[in-house]
Amino acid sequence: GFVMTEVAFYPIFCLATWALARALARPTIVSQALAVAAIALAVATRLQAIVFVPAVVLAVALVLLFERSGARAAQRYLVLLVGLGALTAAWLAVQRGQALGAYGVTGHVSYGLRDAVRFVLYHLADLLLLTAFVPVLATVIVAAHSFAGREESAEVRAYVATTVALVAGVVGQVVLFASRLLGR
Repeated sequence: GFVMTEVAFYPIFCLATWALARALARPTIVSQALAVAAIALAVATRLQAIVFVPAVVLAVALVLLFERSGARAAQRYLVLLVGLGALTAAWLAVQRGQALGAYGVTGHVSYGLRDAVRFVLYHLADLLLLTAFVPVLATVIVAAHSFAGREESAEVRAYVATTVALVAGVVGQVVLFASRLLGR
C-alpha cells in the first residue's frame, strides 16, 4: 500500500517528454513511433499522462507556427498523430465509457472560470518558485525567439513547443482538478 506509481511515473514522463521533443525535431517514423510508445507507457503508468494527447496536438501546431509552415506540413507528423489517435480510440473502446477510471468524477463537475483563473495563477507561481525562476525565464526567452520566427534550431523549436504544450496541459489539468475538487 505504500508503493506509489509516482516513483515510476516521473522518469517515464521525462522519457515521453524527451521522445516527443525528439519526434518533433526529427520526425522520422522511428522517432514518432517511439514517442507514441513512451506516451502509451506513461498513460499506462498513471492516468494523468492522458494530458499528452492534447499536448501533442498543441506541440505540433506550435512547431508549425514557429516554422511558419502551413497545415500541410503536419503530414510529417502523421505517424505521431495517427498513432495517438489509434491509442486513444483503443483506450476508449477498452474502457467502455470509463476512460478516466477513478477520475471519472472530473468529467461530471462544472468548473468556474474565476476559480480556474485563480488556481492557474497559484500553480504558475508555484512553478516559478519551485524552479527558482531560472529555467522558466530561460524558456520564456527562447520561446520569444521561437514565436518571433527567429529560432533556427529545430531542436530548440521542438523543446519550446513540447515545454509550452506540456506546461499548459499539466497546469491546466491540475488547476481544473484542484479548483473544484480539492479547493487548494
